[in-house]
Amino acid sequence: INAEYMGDVANAVLDGADCVMLSAETAKGAYPVESIAHMNRIVIQAQLAHPTRQLHTDISEAQPEDIPREEVIAQCAVSMAFETHAQAIIVLTRSGQSARLVAKYRPNCPIYAVCKDARVARQCLVYRAVHPVRITDRTDIQDSHTLVQRGVEAAVAEGHLQAGDSVIAVHTDYRVGAHAPTHGHANLVRAITVK
Repeated sequence: INAEYMGDVANAVLDGADCVMLSAETAKGAYPVESIAHMNRIVIQAQLAHPTRQLHTDISEAQPEDIPREEVIAQCAVSMAFETHAQAIIVLTRSGQSARLVAKYRPNCPIYAVCKDARVARQCLVYRAVHPVRITDRTDIQDSHTLVQRGVEAAVAEGHLQAGDSVIAVHTDYRVGAHAPTHGHANLVRAITVK
């Protein structure tokens, strides 16, 4: 990997790209695994150099006044993550839309997208800071408490969370009706502490 390539990767991150990929010639080269590892280090360093709080503020202020309710929820979740110094955001999602919207507002912590659909889990991989957690058992999608806990467990397993950490959960409150004004979109943001 040459200096020009490293600069392109870093600039893509600083310009707000959600994901980067190897060029064809690099991916087919003699060291594709090492290239990915090196690109990952560049991405991490570029993300650390980026002022995420200011970026969140800039993105929020650039939005029109009348944004959809589900986007307001995502924006609030990221604001809460900054204010509570959350170490992760857990998003329950059927389509990946809620995870994408949360990623749009650039939190400074990982986002765990808990979903059942394999296609949705794969699609979530291209959103910035999103770690898909695919639920393959028969857990009811309306059992938000259990699904949020599964997201927390995944974050703990990956080393992003430990006991006492603050977490923001984003999901639909089915008690008010999944088909009420939200049409199944996330309508609840809450702060929890890892036990």
